[in-house]
Amino acid sequence: MIQFNKKVNILRVTKTTNPGGLGGYTEADAVLHSNLPCRINWKKGSEKIWTNKNTYFRDARLYCRVVDMTTKDKLQYNNTIYDIVDVSNVDEAGRFIAVDFKIIQ
Repeated sequence: MIQFNKKVNILRVTKTTNPGGLGGYTEADAVLHSNLPCRINWKKGSEKIWTNKNTYFRDARLYCRVVDMTTKDKLQYNNTIYDIVDVSNVDEAGRFIAVDFKIIQ
């Protein structure tokens, strides 16, 4: 049985146009999932991942139950915000997902 002993927030990034009509936009983070129970496996050093044609570095992998989450969202843990770089269905039964994430630099 997987032990979910950590809690994270998943942030959905929304874009709105700047007032004044200058054509720019502003990003705002809204909490999509609050205190999501999970397990986090931290990596030592930088781990390079190759998936199809994409290459990225990850700092950790998070395991949790299936929730609405994409690579356009962000992850918040201990007041630090991370980019989500991959979301995959690890057990192929639709019960758990694995989420690779890296610190925003």
